[in-house]
Amino acid sequence: MDLGLDGALGSTEGSSGFGIGQAVDVSKHDGGAIDGWELGEAGDPAFAFGVPLGNLGRRLRRRGGGFDRRARVIVDRHGRGAARGAPNPPGPAQVQHDRREPAANLELADPLGVVGRERPISPHEGVLGGLLGVSRVAQHAQRDGVQPILVGKHERIEGAVEVARQIGGEAVVGVHQSPEPLGRRNRCMTLRYPRGCDPRAGHRATIRPMGHDDRYDDLIASLAGFHRSWLVYLGLELGLFERVRAAGREGIATDALAAETGTHAAAIEAWAAAADAHDLATFEDGHLVMDDDVAAILLDGDRADFLGGQFVHAVVAAMDWGDMETFFRTGTPIAERPSRYREAIEILTRQDIAVFFQEVLAALPQLVADLSRGGRVVDVHCGGGRWLVAMARRFPALELVGIEFEADSVARARATLEHERLSDRIDIRQAKATQPGSTSEYDLAYFQYALHQLDDAPQVLRAAWSALRPGGRLLVLDWPLPSGPEEFRTRHGEIIAGVQLDELFQGTALASRERFLGWFAEAGLPSPTSIDLPSGAALFLAERPA
Repeated sequence: MDLGLDGALGSTEGSSGFGIGQAVDVSKHDGGAIDGWELGEAGDPAFAFGVPLGNLGRRLRRRGGGFDRRARVIVDRHGRGAARGAPNPPGPAQVQHDRREPAANLELADPLGVVGRERPISPHEGVLGGLLGVSRVAQHAQRDGVQPILVGKHERIEGAVEVARQIGGEAVVGVHQSPEPLGRRNRCMTLRYPRGCDPRAGHRATIRPMGHDDRYDDLIASLAGFHRSWLVYLGLELGLFERVRAAGREGIATDALAAETGTHAAAIEAWAAAADAHDLATFEDGHLVMDDDVAAILLDGDRADFLGGQFVHAVVAAMDWGDMETFFRTGTPIAERPSRYREAIEILTRQDIAVFFQEVLAALPQLVADLSRGGRVVDVHCGGGRWLVAMARRFPALELVGIEFEADSVARARATLEHERLSDRIDIRQAKATQPGSTSEYDLAYFQYALHQLDDAPQVLRAAWSALRPGGRLLVLDWPLPSGPEEFRTRHGEIIAGVQLDELFQGTALASRERFLGWFAEAGLPSPTSIDLPSGAALFLAERPA
């Protein structure tokens, strides 16, 4: 398996190689150490392209001594980890770091009875292993394919590493991990793997097609995901997660949680049990405790990996789907979305704001320098004005204008500015997106998850371009539609595909990267610089000549 990372990830010197199909005593070591390597503590993180990789991203450290293999376990491609006894016939020995020399007394229990593969370990795999800081990546020969898996320290979790695409000479690495730790009770969540191999990319391992049981597991996981989304939505909207988080490691009793949030005690008891079943919180001895990482991802809107808004938007959008069948039969979009939908969009775009400050500004240091000196900025289709508030706080010398045509969004934006005491610095105008301001009024025109929703994107771009001063910039931040089947067959692609269905339902549509570039061309603007960001969002930048 050639990962196609030539030169993209730096030198291979000193990189740890990947082993091949080794039996593991999970009962004793819980997948924590293989071939003498184990994960470091959580405080020693590893990063991939600037993104911390969490529990699968802790750096390797050498561990002395071996371990007693009382039961041989091979973690299979479905993440179930089937225990095997001694009668299993041995397979080929593990390939060590010198790439061809087998390790002594290490055998592969081969439950599938297939012919194992032996081959040199690619230098790129060693680089990727060191970069991701995983305790091992084992490859099990499985009929017509090879499947990479990751083993964590305290729980048996299977994950797949893929190089989704290459951008500007760099490889975009994805680590797919089941959301359900397999060490707790009957976790049936499974991973989704790419179907086949893209011959043009040469990055991916080929695996055998999913069977009936695999499909069943995959579909039942989706059914559980439906309920999980509602549990998250209720936990956010009712303030349940905030109270559980505030209680710390001592936790909070369900009757106290109900009293503090003004909710029904019996309903909270049921929610607590369900939250524990879905691994959103731990419910033991009548008390709820929340994992710090789960709390951060769901509650901290200033993080680029904030997902609370995604859950709120998904559930609120689905509340309108009673007419979805009619839309499919007639092709007629819903007449109007209720105000709750636009409120959900504002929560959703908190992640966009975090992406702007953490990823966009990091990619454009000259823009940061220019904004720090002052200037005039317009946010077209600004919604509730949250990005403008953040910009006012970060760059106090700026003059800021928001353009919004939805009356309820204009009202919310103005109320927000008054609450934040920024009405004197930010001007909210109710106007069409094609009317951002006068000629040469702005130094920066910004579209945040907005351009694809507007009726005539090229006309809107022309209007914004005309409103720029010489040397001004036009920035579009959006979440593009995948450009092909392989990109859709990722977790990110699954979510984007669902969002696209809701967009079509309301008469709009997400756009691919190619479509965004086409809009710039149709508007007669210079071809923009396109930057794919670590979060999965994309940035399009055009600069007006000075």
